[in-house]
Amino acid sequence: MYDICGKRSDGKVLNCPYGSPSVKPDDLLSSKIQSMCPTISGNVCCTEAQFDTLRTQVQQAIPFLVGCPACLRNFLNLFCELTCSPNQSLFINVTSVSKVNNNLTVDGIEFIITDAFGEGLYNSCKDVKFGTMNTRAIDFIGAGAKTFKEWFAFIGTRAAPSVPGSPYAINFQPSIAESSGMKPMNVSTYSCGDNSLGCSCGDCPSASVCSGYAPPSLHKEGSCSVRIGSLKAKCIEFSLAILYIILVTIFFGWGLFHRTRERNPTPRMKPMLNVMDGSELHSMNRPKDDNLSSQMLEDVPQIRNGVQLSIVQGYMSNFYRRYGTWVARHPTIMLCSSLAIVLVLCLGLIRFKVETRPEKLVLATIPDANGISPSIVTENNIKLLFEIQKKVDGLRANFSGSMISLTDICMKPLGQDCATQSVLQYFKMDSRNYDDYGGVQHVEYCFQHYTSADTCMSAFKAPLDPSTALGGFSGNNYSEASAFIVTYPVNNAIDKEGNETGKAVAWEKAFIQIVKIFLGLAGVMLVMLSVLGSVGFFSAIGVKSTLIIMEVIPFLVLAVGVDNMCILVHAVKRQPLELPLEGRISNALVEVGPSITLASLAEVLAFAVGTFIPMPACRVFSMFAALAVLLDFLLQVTAFVALIVFDFLRAEDRRIDCFPCIKISSSYADSDKGIGQRKPGLLARYMKEVHAPILSLWGVKLVVISVFVAFALASIALCTRIEPGLEQKIVLPRDSYLQIARASLIPESSYIAKPAASWLDDFLVWISPEAFGCCRKFTNGSYCPPNDQCFRHSDLYNDRPSTAQFREKLPWFLAALPSADCSKGGHGAYTSSVELKGFESGIIQASSFRTYHTPLNKQIDYVNSMRAAREFTSRVSDSLKIQIFPYSVFYMFFEQYLDIWRTALINLAIAIGAVFIVCLVITCSLWSSAIILLVLAMIVVDLMGVMAILNIQLNALSVVNLVMAVGIAVEFCVHITHAFSVSSGDRNQRMKEALGTMGASVFQVYYFQMYLALVLLGFLHGLVFLPVSYIFLLQSFVIRLSFTRGSSKS
Repeated sequence: MYDICGKRSDGKVLNCPYGSPSVKPDDLLSSKIQSMCPTISGNVCCTEAQFDTLRTQVQQAIPFLVGCPACLRNFLNLFCELTCSPNQSLFINVTSVSKVNNNLTVDGIEFIITDAFGEGLYNSCKDVKFGTMNTRAIDFIGAGAKTFKEWFAFIGTRAAPSVPGSPYAINFQPSIAESSGMKPMNVSTYSCGDNSLGCSCGDCPSASVCSGYAPPSLHKEGSCSVRIGSLKAKCIEFSLAILYIILVTIFFGWGLFHRTRERNPTPRMKPMLNVMDGSELHSMNRPKDDNLSSQMLEDVPQIRNGVQLSIVQGYMSNFYRRYGTWVARHPTIMLCSSLAIVLVLCLGLIRFKVETRPEKLVLATIPDANGISPSIVTENNIKLLFEIQKKVDGLRANFSGSMISLTDICMKPLGQDCATQSVLQYFKMDSRNYDDYGGVQHVEYCFQHYTSADTCMSAFKAPLDPSTALGGFSGNNYSEASAFIVTYPVNNAIDKEGNETGKAVAWEKAFIQIVKIFLGLAGVMLVMLSVLGSVGFFSAIGVKSTLIIMEVIPFLVLAVGVDNMCILVHAVKRQPLELPLEGRISNALVEVGPSITLASLAEVLAFAVGTFIPMPACRVFSMFAALAVLLDFLLQVTAFVALIVFDFLRAEDRRIDCFPCIKISSSYADSDKGIGQRKPGLLARYMKEVHAPILSLWGVKLVVISVFVAFALASIALCTRIEPGLEQKIVLPRDSYLQIARASLIPESSYIAKPAASWLDDFLVWISPEAFGCCRKFTNGSYCPPNDQCFRHSDLYNDRPSTAQFREKLPWFLAALPSADCSKGGHGAYTSSVELKGFESGIIQASSFRTYHTPLNKQIDYVNSMRAAREFTSRVSDSLKIQIFPYSVFYMFFEQYLDIWRTALINLAIAIGAVFIVCLVITCSLWSSAIILLVLAMIVVDLMGVMAILNIQLNALSVVNLVMAVGIAVEFCVHITHAFSVSSGDRNQRMKEALGTMGASVFQVYYFQMYLALVLLGFLHGLVFLPVSYIFLLQSFVIRLSFTRGSSKS
């Protein structure tokens, strides 16, 4: 092939299919050839026009490969030998010709080339990075070839009109018959590890100097396991099973021994038995005296039902007796004053504000869509996507009188077109191009050629990686995608109050109105009314509310609202009707007031612990919840007690319930005795006649203890599965952005999918003399854009700029638009990657290196990817002695989860400990407080076991719910504990009395489906396990006294 004989319709030149002896070039052409093809000297087999064409064509590939000189040298040698080698006839065979303007031109050739050269070329280039797009250079100039044969096949494909590539077909062959007189081209290749043409470790990881930086193999720390036959169990599960067997064996042995000793007591053991039963010398033979006078109990405040109370409980009983009497006499004053206080707090609602900044909120978990779906890349779906995009483009939002559209707020890196990430970019975001480009077939073509085909370029003149616009596919099988992903990048304005941010917020609100399908609002007004006082107080002091506060209302109503009111009502119902109203109210408060106070204080402390959680939304939620619980308790013992009094007065005056202005005749009065009716309900009868007697059976007690211990130990084993993870190991090479390239080789642990986009690497390539289409300047010193055909003047020293040159040319690089001649232009890709403030002094304050995460499908993937990024940058910072930190748009929402286990355990421990201290102070019983602590711990552990079974992750909401579970579980335990402690008789009798008087009140208001798991666990532990625990574990050393009129016996 010699000289040029024609052009294609797209302007690509075609060589002449004629043989000609090699010729000696003139000095100018020789220097040109030597500058690009140093292996060719002497005679050449090309004209100056041919060489200029070669130079123009390879100029498009040079910016991709110039970062690795060995690769670039091998690549240029391939085309230099093809075009100008004096031995061209030995390995080039023209196989077909065509006529162009009556001239014969080359239409196809056979290129005989050795496999050794192909292997050397491919190995030197396969790992070279193109940082601008965070991918390999061969993805652009080789269509992602996996071998040199695939690369040769891509290079040899005749390019379609206006598509970069060869103007004629090239068939690469490794050998040919010796009889033909031809022999393969076998120019020596350079290894990318060659010191004379050395590449960076990021572009040549196989180099010997980079061997110490090879990425570590992904190592999964083997978990301890035990195999018994075909059964395999984790060590913790096996250990807990052994522990359970030991505990149950000891417990059953102790229980049988204790049971035998009770049946056959020796004379010496009888006194000891009485002591262990609580030192009640009277209670085994003497019934409880229900006729003790109120005056007598007031004189001895620490005595109730013949049982000595603690000092705190005694004074609380005395207080509630006097307080109940006063409220019964002055219900109007109490009701008005209590409501007035709440209304004053509600005045704070004037300053009510809702926190809307996303970084201040906790994002809800969106359920993953599971299952295999058919490919979404169909004609109907793409046309539907065009219709949706049309609606989005036509969307307008009013901001300060002007109408804002997407084009006013979107990011435009290279011109006037938005950088929307959508498969519609393959049609330039224009539905009219759909049929012209070939419809679905064009999309599938672009999936494989998105970096090389001009028709696949986006409207904003950049390639669109299909992995950013599709979801639900494996590997590179983009056609299997089951979801379109459309991303609208918006200019990230720093000024929160600026117009740019306001415009974006206004448009986004209008956009949400379009995508909103259904918004359910049920019971919001009722829920808000229950916390108005709390919200008003914190609003008055400037604390903003969050939407997560809505979660607190059901818990407040269940935890201390309805059940405490029900306990008060039941206590009043149990009082003799013969007593005056004042006596019934005061007796009811004496009976249940201390337990309500104990439960409420414990709950307030449990909720208040949440204020120490560093998560903003959770901390605010806990503050509102704690105050709401406190206000709810105060209203229960003030306003609600006053309402009970009014209900009694209504019934005594024969007025209709809910319509007190209407009186009824005395014949109907007997049917309405207010809340003072004493007939027990079905649930109360069940507790006293069925539930308590069953728990008194010895066999049932042993089974209860065994089952609950088994459940607790199993839950401990399950807790380890809530958030499984692996330690991330990151290698530490010398420079930071190369570390990202190394980390991208182990995406399983680093969660980094692609090498980093390094502005520094691309800048050095851009100013390199080899990239002759990039950095140029006019003779007057001003910048010469690549599209202008002017001579390049290089003023670099050893291919590296001086400080002055760096200052001069970096702004040029950041302003340079990528083009066909120079794809390394920094405008768009690196416009915001370099902080130029203070650049004139020669210091770059900050810069960023961009890369991609691997696909993150689950919450744990987001958390682990952020943890890996934090660990990675921490090690790089230690290595380079400069501050480096990772950033992605989702980090601010998942940062709270990095130490979620530590946060959860600390707060749960503080909450349970606070409850223990309150119980200990009020009851003055170490055993009672310890048992409550044990039961609360078991409830929390069991709840976490249920979380593991249901695949509920440990996140902000679940931590708050666990802390709240402590407060709610207190209700199941404290009231039963107080009723048990003030009951008389042996332990079985006290259990029956406690369950009969308090069990129904505790449980009946809790059966709500939304909290079924917590309700069941609390019910089982509080009303089954706790009573049995008292029988076995409680050893009371309090002397019990029985008083009669004028005498006492001990």
